[in-house]
Amino acid sequence: MTTESTEFRPSSFPCQQCQASPDDQQLVRAPTGWVWRCRRCHSETGRTLPFDPRVAPDGRETAWAAIDTLKIFVPIIAPIENDLIYEIVRPYFVAGWCVRDLLHAVNYLPDGTTHPGQGVAWVRGEDRDRTLWRLRQRLRRWRFSDREEGEDVMNGPYSTTARAMADLGAGQRARAVARDLEWQQRAAAARSAAHSGAREVARRQAKIAASLAREAASRADAAERERLVADITRGREAAEVRRESAD
Repeated sequence: MTTESTEFRPSSFPCQQCQASPDDQQLVRAPTGWVWRCRRCHSETGRTLPFDPRVAPDGRETAWAAIDTLKIFVPIIAPIENDLIYEIVRPYFVAGWCVRDLLHAVNYLPDGTTHPGQGVAWVRGEDRDRTLWRLRQRLRRWRFSDREEGEDVMNGPYSTTARAMADLGAGQRARAVARDLEWQQRAAAARSAAHSGAREVARRQAKIAASLAREAASRADAAERERLVADITRGREAAEVRRESAD
């Protein structure tokens, strides 16, 4: 229900008029296009993100826009100069990370648990140097300790999952197309057989073939899901081993 100009608009903006929770905002259609409307005071805003948080920035200009987007989600770094933040996040952008990868990494460790010491200091903010140190340390947990600089950044947590889900969806769609084509071919063969007096035999054969095809597709889907779960589990186990070796 979104348009290109608003599809990257986050739900983390508080209402500009009454400061209502982001959960109290909804996307609605207005004469000027799609806008976000507060359910409490009914004020509207057309604010959008400076950069798509699902895409890795390419170059300094887009990295600046990505940092501006990151500041929207992490307000405690908003007052800090972009060039200071850029020095910390640049290796991760170079490794193909997007803003959503950074958001996951500053909230969670590679094993899926939250960073120790979330505390009010990180929520309310501290002095600039202390906040930058916290940001650097949290992202540092997502780097291997036994690899060369520039090759030690782990795969982006959000991007890796998004690619795996996209691959799984593409495989399922491809199998669905193949099943439809096979069904059409068998149906055509059944219709042809009807003209030769073997209508009942063809019908039974088509029914058996369709049943076998459904069973094969079900087994293939189950195997694909098991492979995806195994890949994710191995990745988490490897990340845990790396983290323990880094400690």
